[in-house]
Amino acid sequence: MMLANALALGAIRRGGGGASYDPDAEALFARFTTPPTQGRKGLINTLIVALKGAGVWSKLDVLWLAGADAQATRRNWIADQYNLGAVSSPVFTIDRGYQGDGSAGYLSTSFNPSTAVSAKFTRNSASIFLWSRTDVDNQQAMGNGNTVLVPRSSVDATCRVNNAGTATASTGGQSRDALGYFSAIRSGASNERLRRGGVTIATRSDAASSAPDNSELTFLRRNTFYSTLQLAAGGFGAALTDAEDGALCAAITDYLQAIGAAA
Repeated sequence: MMLANALALGAIRRGGGGASYDPDAEALFARFTTPPTQGRKGLINTLIVALKGAGVWSKLDVLWLAGADAQATRRNWIADQYNLGAVSSPVFTIDRGYQGDGSAGYLSTSFNPSTAVSAKFTRNSASIFLWSRTDVDNQQAMGNGNTVLVPRSSVDATCRVNNAGTATASTGGQSRDALGYFSAIRSGASNERLRRGGVTIATRSDAASSAPDNSELTFLRRNTFYSTLQLAAGGFGAALTDAEDGALCAAITDYLQAIGAAA
């Protein structure tokens, strides 16, 4: 339904002289070294229009997705800042994203939540999310000193968002693999939610917040812990409602399915 609605909105934007796109989509195309195909432009535009319609786009600092080449994949879709940097050669695969080596390779964002100006990711309103294509246990897939997302730790998932204390964890084997969309959301001084596939799998009302750590948020690494996961998408920003996170999950899923990165 979301894809159909977004396609309808995209169709409204088409005029007699050919396709026209959302201004943020046009700006993103211009930041790609190799211009995207018309088909890829349509997919990108559909995702952006869907996120704007769901109220998600304006809440994000960073959003990136697997693309047709490494340069395009490292662009931040939201704005021309906090673009990813490939450090120590994480492996890039066309339309699948980046995979770490578990020892040195990772994706830098240059986004330090402690010092970033006008950041949407703040102490008591923050979210992080990713799409994993590989199932590996106990991988700190993204984060910094007091923020982390682990898609699978044994049979569960864990997270901390601006939280220097105990991790929020799913229970009862609710994350038996590390595949797909995962998100962690802080909404207030004590509330954290851990979600998978757009569905909440754990909540905490006693997860006291701490000031954002004075270090950058990274993918495929957290502090000195490195990941071997292959990530096809990721990002962060302000706290999302359940409906907004569901819309983000659905839009990313539609895009990744269209390029063959998701089943």
